[in-house]
Amino acid sequence: MCVVAASSVAAAQSLLSNLSGVTDGAYTGAPDAADQVRTGAATLKVSGVRVAWASVGVAPGVNRVAFYEDESGRPSATRIGSFFDNAAPTSVGVMTYSGAATLAPNKTYWLVLLIADQSELAYTNQSVIIANETTYGATLPAGSAYGNAASGTWDTSDPADLKFELIGSANGGQPTPVPQLPIWGSGLLLASILSAAWRYGRARGWASNA
Repeated sequence: MCVVAASSVAAAQSLLSNLSGVTDGAYTGAPDAADQVRTGAATLKVSGVRVAWASVGVAPGVNRVAFYEDESGRPSATRIGSFFDNAAPTSVGVMTYSGAATLAPNKTYWLVLLIADQSELAYTNQSVIIANETTYGATLPAGSAYGNAASGTWDTSDPADLKFELIGSANGGQPTPVPQLPIWGSGLLLASILSAAWRYGRARGWASNA
């Protein structure tokens, strides 16, 4: 798995994406599918999700996307934010779903695709993750899940990754601070430097004898 830092831009932007990875096939939900998102040190305000569809059902319909909290390594019943919607019927390729969800720092969430038309998502076994630097360490953990969100039954054994991208903004993250000496420590350091300089000067005859 390769993680690349992307430059930050203003307003809504790409936060996390693996859409550039190789597509290895179509992922069958049962009927739903899910993948993990791990936030970094910043809060993520997600306003859009781009999803890659590999195939559509016999009668393409309208599907939804939502974020759920993690519960022992699988999606829980607790939804975070709104549903993400696109009124257009499912089509092969990348579709954008709009909504709103705030993901707290340093937590694992599940992006769940609520599939109503038997369409299949694109998946990859060789993810190249593009992470915006403003997320301060957010990533997409390997592996995905298929099951039924309504009943809460999930199989998390599949090592493949769904192909998607999060759009929005990140705030509140902080880079690792540079350690600094406390005030008393700085004083001791300065006194040590001055003492060493005085001893050196005295040895060279620059200081007067007592």
